[in-house]
Amino acid sequence: MQRQSDPCVTVVQSVVADLAAVHPSVKQPQQQILTVEQAAQYLGVSKRQVWEMTRARGLARMPIPIPLIRINGNVRFKLSSLQNWVDQLEAYERIGRLPVTATQ
Repeated sequence: MQRQSDPCVTVVQSVVADLAAVHPSVKQPQQQILTVEQAAQYLGVSKRQVWEMTRARGLARMPIPIPLIRINGNVRFKLSSLQNWVDQLEAYERIGRLPVTATQ
């Protein structure tokens, strides 16, 4: 049986390819490993926000820490791990979160 590709992956690959054609600093992910810039584009946030999510205090604030890998000290993200992380966050949001109080 042939495995169907995830439509989200197809869309992301298409968007990255289109961006790469227009803007040379955007590169195609190789082996589905993303840089901070590519992860930011995928998530629809700034690079600064991605960097903040990878820092210790950012990880402590997240209900589910962002999955990352370090390759020779460089932060990278596996596309499938980011997709699973987004799915987990979506499920967490559906269940609800603890209210944030003004005293915290």
